[in-house]
Amino acid sequence: MKSSAIRVGLTGLLAVCMLGGSGWVVYSKWFGESSSVAGVNQTDEEIVGLVDPDAVISEQDIAPPTTDDFDRLSMGSDALPVSGNSDTTGMTEGAEWELTDSTEVTVSQQEDSDQFVLNVGDSSDAAIENGEFVVGDSTEDTPVESGDSDSFVIGDETNADQFAPSNSTGEFTIGDQADPIAPAFDDEQSGEFQVTDDASTVTEQPLPLPEPTVESDGNFSIADTPVDLGAETVEQPLPPTELTDNTPGQLSLTNEPNLAPLPLPQNDVATDSGFELEGSEREFPALTAQPGSLQLEGQQTPTLTVEKVAPAEVQVNRTAVFTTKIKNTGKVSAHGIRVTDFVPKGSRLESAHPEFIQASDGSIQWALGTLEPGDETTVSMKVVPLAEGEIGSVARVSFEALASVRTVSTRPQLSITQTTPEKVLIGQSVLVNVTVSNPGSGDATGVVLEADIPPELSHVAGNELEYPVGTLRPGQQKQVALRLTAKAAGVVFNTLTVRGNGQMEDRSVQQIEVIAPGVQVGLRGPRVRYLDREATYAVDVANPGTASARNVNLVAFLSKGLKFVSTDHFGEYDAREHAVYWKLEELPPNVRDSVKLTAVAVEPGEQKIVLEGKADLGVKDSFDHIVRVESVPELEFSVKDTADPIEVGSDTTYEIRVVNRGTRTATGVQIYAAFPTALRAVQGGGPSDLRIEGQNALFAPLDRLPPNQEAVFRVKAKALDSGDNVIKVQMLSDDVNVPVTKEESTRIYSDN
Repeated sequence: MKSSAIRVGLTGLLAVCMLGGSGWVVYSKWFGESSSVAGVNQTDEEIVGLVDPDAVISEQDIAPPTTDDFDRLSMGSDALPVSGNSDTTGMTEGAEWELTDSTEVTVSQQEDSDQFVLNVGDSSDAAIENGEFVVGDSTEDTPVESGDSDSFVIGDETNADQFAPSNSTGEFTIGDQADPIAPAFDDEQSGEFQVTDDASTVTEQPLPLPEPTVESDGNFSIADTPVDLGAETVEQPLPPTELTDNTPGQLSLTNEPNLAPLPLPQNDVATDSGFELEGSEREFPALTAQPGSLQLEGQQTPTLTVEKVAPAEVQVNRTAVFTTKIKNTGKVSAHGIRVTDFVPKGSRLESAHPEFIQASDGSIQWALGTLEPGDETTVSMKVVPLAEGEIGSVARVSFEALASVRTVSTRPQLSITQTTPEKVLIGQSVLVNVTVSNPGSGDATGVVLEADIPPELSHVAGNELEYPVGTLRPGQQKQVALRLTAKAAGVVFNTLTVRGNGQMEDRSVQQIEVIAPGVQVGLRGPRVRYLDREATYAVDVANPGTASARNVNLVAFLSKGLKFVSTDHFGEYDAREHAVYWKLEELPPNVRDSVKLTAVAVEPGEQKIVLEGKADLGVKDSFDHIVRVESVPELEFSVKDTADPIEVGSDTTYEIRVVNRGTRTATGVQIYAAFPTALRAVQGGGPSDLRIEGQNALFAPLDRLPPNQEAVFRVKAKALDSGDNVIKVQMLSDDVNVPVTKEESTRIYSDN
């Protein structure tokens, strides 16, 4: 009975140690109050990679072992059945009951496998048929002879659920079946873990496992942590016992193979801080042009603490998890949290949590969004070391802080208006009333009034004025009087500008018409006259202004080469001034009047008529008219022979007489005579040289022939043949471009 109790205790201890969290579930199922298992959380050993998370039995009902099951576990030993029933009917062959007081427990390891043999009662190298427990973590196909023993194999494979039956009942049974159930692999489902007590020899095929990494002593201890089973509470297991080489009942384990990747939580699982990883960017407050929440006002000092955790020691080809913890220890939210890490050199990335992106430089980046004060979140990488040595990486965490402030925005405005008379007479003053106001909602500061006076107006201080107004409160206005003087006629635009701080500006442009009378004089008449010829001129006076011209005085000054003859409109000639005067009381705007003036040219050359007009307000105008008086030469010539008729062989002389009956000296006077064949020029003379060329006689040009003077040219010709003959004489001068031709006939007879 004592031996049976020991076996039961060792069986439970063995299950807890080998299966970790799964063993605790089995234990809780057998001995706990709850009849179902709601789920198993990850333990610290799972995080650091010591326990295969896939071996955890998940959400399945496990049937507790019965007393018959423990009786079968006791067969082949000296212990009595737990049930107290000594009936051995139905037992397989070789199952003997022995009662022993020995509590010695030994663990042996076979050289060709990772199996552990747990011997109870006898520390010798007993056979399997003596009721030993075989715990297998073999990487080779090691046959296990069951014989008639009640031994069973507990596998430490990647999927403990692979032994569950197809009915998925989740039962954990220790049976006494004759036919062993082969384990299912890959995607096959089996929720039943069976231990057989078959008398026949059964060969178990261990799971193919990779070559484990061996530590120096090959021994380590496993401790289980409390497991939250949902609504039901489960008793906490005993703390792990420190194992030594001399401790009775010590459990020694071989090197574990590579564990399967840790199952990553789904993206929709909320953490304790209420921070949702998926869609975290949507939780980032949008940067807007509107005031933020009241929490964003004031000093914003988010503070993050970052801690990176890794196992103290990892093994080649076995997964390890590097975890980075980020906690907001500040008093405000941290936004836009981004974690950047690198896969440690000498390792490869197997998985990471939560969802991440891998940049072009190989870094792994997590966008975690917003972390509220006091909240904490983690990111993790599961890597597989590929070589011995120190490995690690540096994680970089960046975040953003948001701050908001609000104030009241006012809009000060400036407005300027001016009132002026529409028309003002030149020379008079202009009063400009200026009103500067602030129709806005805020104070207008630094207000300055600027005036740019046009040239037609004037101010005693100049044409660029500046007047400081100061500050105008909302709705306030100030008035300024500006007195100007109109000094030139025309339509002008008076521009006033008001400016203030903040690029405030307004402008007012007012049109002012400066009216003024105008006087415009002119003279219409001939510009060329000959001596002693009269010329009649029209003297014009007009008012092109915008006001009536009063007391208009008009005067025409004649040069000495012109002699006054007559005028009208009560004009008066002043012999001392050699001028003619007219006077008008008023000349309305845009009205023209004319008077006549007659004069005669008495001297050649340019003669000037100066016309002046004046009116009140200093309006005046003048006009000059030039008359060119010419004295042209008037040449007359005649041709006459001295003897006519003449006989053949005799001579006659032709006299060519040129008279200047004009008023100016003639220049370049030239005579040309053409004789017929019956006459031949012999000689001649005159005021210029004669040149005879055949039948032609040509006198050189006469330089000057004054008015009322004459020049006589003579040509002597000899008669060669009888008949009536005609000579032609032409005269040219600088003033006569077209030759004037005259003829003279001579009769020649023959006395034979």
